[in-house]
Amino acid sequence: MYAVLRAAFAMGCDRNGFRLVHYSVQGNHLHMIVEAIDRRCLSRGMQGLLVRIARALNRLWRRAGKVFADRYHDHILRTPREVRHALAYVLNNARRHGVRLAQEITISRRGPGSTVGARS
Repeated sequence: MYAVLRAAFAMGCDRNGFRLVHYSVQGNHLHMIVEAIDRRCLSRGMQGLLVRIARALNRLWRRAGKVFADRYHDHILRTPREVRHALAYVLNNARRHGVRLAQEITISRRGPGSTVGARS
């Protein structure tokens, strides 16, 4: 399942003002740190990424239907301290729960954007 998620993340990680920077796969949810140039790009980027993930998981599980029960939660990180805390939380959360699935997506930087922590 993790390979399917990684492929979905890679395909949807940098699109039209939206960039997935870090993520952590938990047993029943995802933590993501993303950047978006505005709310519209955040909304469309998350929607596209979550659709891509849902389709990939449904294909893997040979089923159809809803994968995510809830909409994502976002929080704009306004200070360096908030960014540091969010990074520590996302990247260390998997370790705290005994899962080794926290990763960083390495891609070229497109330009300045808002850093937003999202959980789905």
